[in-house]
Amino acid sequence: MAKMYTQLNGSETDGEKLLYNKFKNSLEDSFLVWHNIVLPGKGRELDFIILHPTYGLWVVEVKDWVLSQITDVDQHNIKLKNKIGFTKSKKNPLFQARENWVIIKEMLEKQELLLNDSVGIHNGKIKFALNYFVAFPNIDSNEFLNTSFTYALPLENILFSDFITDGLIIEDEWTKKIIELRQKKFDSNISYKEISLIKKLLGTQSFDKTGSTLDSEQVKLTEKWFDEQIIIEGPAGSGKSIVLIRRAVKISIKNPNWQIGVFCFNALMAMYLKIILQNQEEYDKVKNKIHIFDFYYFAKHQLTVHWRNHNNPESAVESAFILNGNQIKEKFDSILVDEGQDCSDIQIKIYKSILNGNSFTFFYDNRQILYDNKKIINQLVDFGFDISKEKPLVKQQRSSLIALALSFYDFNDNLFVSEDSIISSLNKHITRMFGNIKDIASSVASGIKRMFSGSTLPTISKSIENSFFLFQKRNIDEIVDDLIFKIDGIIQDEHSDYNDILILFPKRAVEVEKESIEIPTLVVKKFISHGLPITYIDKKNGISFDGDNTTNQTDNRRSVAAIMSNTTKLMTLNTSKGFDSKYVFIIGFDFINFSDKASSLGYVGLTRTKDTCYCYYVDENEIISNLKKARSYIIENFNV
Repeated sequence: MAKMYTQLNGSETDGEKLLYNKFKNSLEDSFLVWHNIVLPGKGRELDFIILHPTYGLWVVEVKDWVLSQITDVDQHNIKLKNKIGFTKSKKNPLFQARENWVIIKEMLEKQELLLNDSVGIHNGKIKFALNYFVAFPNIDSNEFLNTSFTYALPLENILFSDFITDGLIIEDEWTKKIIELRQKKFDSNISYKEISLIKKLLGTQSFDKTGSTLDSEQVKLTEKWFDEQIIIEGPAGSGKSIVLIRRAVKISIKNPNWQIGVFCFNALMAMYLKIILQNQEEYDKVKNKIHIFDFYYFAKHQLTVHWRNHNNPESAVESAFILNGNQIKEKFDSILVDEGQDCSDIQIKIYKSILNGNSFTFFYDNRQILYDNKKIINQLVDFGFDISKEKPLVKQQRSSLIALALSFYDFNDNLFVSEDSIISSLNKHITRMFGNIKDIASSVASGIKRMFSGSTLPTISKSIENSFFLFQKRNIDEIVDDLIFKIDGIIQDEHSDYNDILILFPKRAVEVEKESIEIPTLVVKKFISHGLPITYIDKKNGISFDGDNTTNQTDNRRSVAAIMSNTTKLMTLNTSKGFDSKYVFIIGFDFINFSDKASSLGYVGLTRTKDTCYCYYVDENEIISNLKKARSYIIENFNV
């Protein structure tokens, strides 16, 4: 049985789960296996790395495709077609595996301990064999042999389904097969000290069961400055929520007598944080010491709030707080705030009043501000916080769509700023996020192509082309019909679950051709008529259809069953903050208007996806024009 350094986390494809268990149970115990890791500082996620003291290291890329999906392939790209005739171009997985292999090789070559010091042609080279291969859990080798694809995907570099799924193959045969999948066929003797170094280089992973491994910089943010007031800034998808929970757990373990308060803005985000906490290995030790709230739920239960007497919840809470003598009985020895960019004055005032001590951690992303225009750091200082440290959180994003989202935000939010300034800002942020863009000039005068020569930006451009699709329809009805058609294709062809799909919309009611349309009502009605499971997450009118039965749930934002059910999720863009999904559909991007904080709202929507975003609109307006401009800018200028 192989030694597994990471666990299954629930986000894997069926093929990855199958390979994980096969590697674990079918390889001998001298094999070491890492799954779904992000290389520290590299921004690359690898499906599997296998290490053996004698036979060396393999980089493994897993694809769940079936043979009928593949329409064409060359050395660099592969074209895939689904049942609805939609074709996408992706990287040839063997080319992708080799790219990751090159990154591993360059990383290992910097370590003198791992290099051969013998005299001769091998001097200075890595002591052990480095190899790579592709696994196709759903493609039979005999069927593949009869195609024209073998020139770009050689059989000797692929592990096929007929071997993977054969339950009669024993441990020795699995070991033999993995050894055969080597381009460099020499043996070595990797020492314990060398293996320890490799483990450290791969990121001595701190694994959380919500679907992510923490890199070394993230781990540092979970382990230091517990007695200080610090602020952590990170863009969408950078792991803020996971780092927050890990940090809360570590604070609790180190200070077992402390009561810890975790706060966020909306109810759905609070429930998501509770799910992350419940999946931590230390949950039983900390469950009575870490308390998670959305702010207004906490205020409602600590103060006598007369909501109906005020125009907005902030004034209602502030009035109740004043009547209570600017005090709240419940105190916390440590407070951690997620999505802090939306904090109002009264929220910060209350956080200060209930903090018993100095342990305060504040996570935020200025581009996601939806409810307040104030500078958040100034707010904190104004109400007595002494922020001693500000730390960036820049782990590889959910997807390269973050580049598109940043571009849209800057073009839409800076209408009177020069394009050179926007380019400079984008360069800075993309460099921080993807980590391996080299030699970026300080001036854009020399031209973007020269500036990014040899960098990873061409892959960002290609990824945008293959993961973001913009469609114009005549009305909302046509939009919903089209997305149902595409969702059916995703479920059938991509081997995905309904829980992998998220539908977003900017506002509940919109007017099209002088007709008022209730978007959630229309979507739910059409899903039910097609027998497709869906859950509408809402404060007042939550509803769930499991394919057979419909359940009215009123406020289901705090329902674990609603959030975790295998149904397509439907919610507003505002509600979706902190939520993400493999496939995201946005209905009516053009209905975002400037009074809705369009730049931030569009940024939130575009950064909810892990894989593919389908964006729909009816009318060509300034919002759509800026979105198209942002997309064209990324594709044209980041494609050397």
